[in-house]
Amino acid sequence: MTLEANDIFSRIWAVYDAGNLLTTCAWCGRVQLDGEWLVPPRAALDAIDEQNVLSHSICDGCAAHQSTADAAGVATTKS
Repeated sequence: MTLEANDIFSRIWAVYDAGNLLTTCAWCGRVQLDGEWLVPPRAALDAIDEQNVLSHSICDGCAAHQSTADAAGVATTKS
């Protein structure tokens, strides 16, 4: 599913407005909305109280990358 930036902004705002936590990937910064990891518009994150709303996790893509690197014995760092 491809969403426009304003749709993602609206969904992020709805999570914030409801007082819920917004899960974000600590590695790449994508946010999880309805089970899907999306790149948030910077304006959406600027509009909310990130410190009290964001909960950090790791998205499926970054977890898979880390698992592959671990299996290969390669040290990785966040970029």
